[in-house]
Amino acid sequence: MTRIKRSWKKAPETNPKVVVLIKEFVDLPDPELIAALEDAITTGWQYPRSDLMFWIPVLNRFDAYLETTIKEYELRGPGSKKEKDSDGKEVKENDSNRIGVQVNEFAPDTKRMTLAIFGFIKLLLENCTNRKLFSSYDRLNDFLLTTDTDVLLANLRLILRSAQQWSVQHQDMNGGFGISHSRLLDLLQSWSSIGGTEKANLTLVELIQQSIPTSSEAEDSPMDTNPLPSNPQHSPEVTFLFYRKVDPKPTAQLPIAAKPTADEKGKGKDVATGPSTSSNQPAHSPTTPTPKSRPKEKSSAAQTSPAQPLAPVEGLATIHVSADTLASGRRPQDILADLIEQHQLPIDCRFKLFHRIRIAIALRNSLDVRRFAVVRLLALAIYAHTTDETTAVSKLFIYEPGLISQLSELINLEIGGDGLGGDIQAAAFYALEGISRYRGKIAEVAGAVGVSVSHGTLMQVVRKMAKELERERAACKDEFIDSLFCFLSCLQLSVYAGSLLVGAGVVPVLVDICKNSHPNQIGTVIRAVTNLDGLLYGFTSAFALFNQVDGLKVFVNRIKDE
Repeated sequence: MTRIKRSWKKAPETNPKVVVLIKEFVDLPDPELIAALEDAITTGWQYPRSDLMFWIPVLNRFDAYLETTIKEYELRGPGSKKEKDSDGKEVKENDSNRIGVQVNEFAPDTKRMTLAIFGFIKLLLENCTNRKLFSSYDRLNDFLLTTDTDVLLANLRLILRSAQQWSVQHQDMNGGFGISHSRLLDLLQSWSSIGGTEKANLTLVELIQQSIPTSSEAEDSPMDTNPLPSNPQHSPEVTFLFYRKVDPKPTAQLPIAAKPTADEKGKGKDVATGPSTSSNQPAHSPTTPTPKSRPKEKSSAAQTSPAQPLAPVEGLATIHVSADTLASGRRPQDILADLIEQHQLPIDCRFKLFHRIRIAIALRNSLDVRRFAVVRLLALAIYAHTTDETTAVSKLFIYEPGLISQLSELINLEIGGDGLGGDIQAAAFYALEGISRYRGKIAEVAGAVGVSVSHGTLMQVVRKMAKELERERAACKDEFIDSLFCFLSCLQLSVYAGSLLVGAGVVPVLVDICKNSHPNQIGTVIRAVTNLDGLLYGFTSAFALFNQVDGLKVFVNRIKDE
């Protein structure tokens, strides 16, 4: 299947090593391709900036593999793009036969290949021009239905990189990003809807702080970091409300049961009093014998049609998943399948209920709490980048007014920590970056992170990162460094926030980062120079601070060293 069809007007030259790499990725069989992609992701981009046009054959192969995986594991649901036949007509699909999420686990090679594809596409989008050519968003949208947390995280990171680039080009939020907003809302929903446990009343910050192990023994056995009390009152449980719609076919049969009332000419009073006992009985017969016989007719009529009470009732319905069910060790998708059969859950509500069940089970494991916290924050960042402010306020911020303050607390966690602290901080910075693009939220974000003061939360994190980077083996992850600089770049777009950032003393810290001569920190120095360039040209006071710390000498000496 060819996803991208475009030809050069005049074929330009490219790096010969890139040409060899492209041919290798196209011709290699799948087992060898997995190892080649993983090696390319580990070593990083080692070539000059490329054009995504050269990588069309590779992207088409990736898309074909993802399409095959989606069909094999039934990763389709509401919001998925309809498939078309050879004539271009949409193929009708029976959604009732699917539970709406992935059922079977990925095979080991399939999982490795999927993770490698997501990681390498992200690498291409970061180091290539002509990024608009990438058009496999429908595949990424389907992979949001996966039950594998590793694949879900890799998918969200890839979508976030595309969303960041898309929001810059579509500031009016028109044109459609290609990712279902309803699925993103399900992933970023608050965990307070999960009851039955003391953790349900805790904020996301408190949950993460409780999940961080405090000793080496806790790190060796993450399942025991927060042991679940044996008391069932402290066990998580799920209550889910949904509106059940009944098909018109069974409801059309209901008037048929009332047809005998039209034959009143043959049966007289006996049938007429059946359906109208409450209204006509007192007027016709005040005597006692007749009311005694009429209830018998009702009961016999009820016995003749026992299927009617079993039919689903249209209206608001409630599903309760007990703590015993969640603690049974069954997979969330298996629990969901049983609930669908019992309650005839509509296809539109299945992923939302599945994610709640998944979170309720994850609350028993500290490691899962942190992993799904990253999932929630990444989904929030993508949603903020691809949704206009009015929609975000009506569907998100009105229900979580303290969300920004919670994010500001998350960025102040210890850098590195147990290996996941950096991921949580990075996801929080990405979420703040997306929210900062809303004009009505930039002031709230700036106040929450303390942009205006040198000892605020943001400047403390920036200084801590700069000091950590001076070590030969810094504990900072590249994702955390990228998220922090992305957030600083976003603040510069606002005159209000940018001026506060300059006044807080960010320029001297960025100059200190430019002095870093470690070979593995070249990318960090480039990010610092890019941020300095924006500050110097956007704010006049930044240039004076740049001269005070001899920034020009630092740049000249760095050029000589290079």
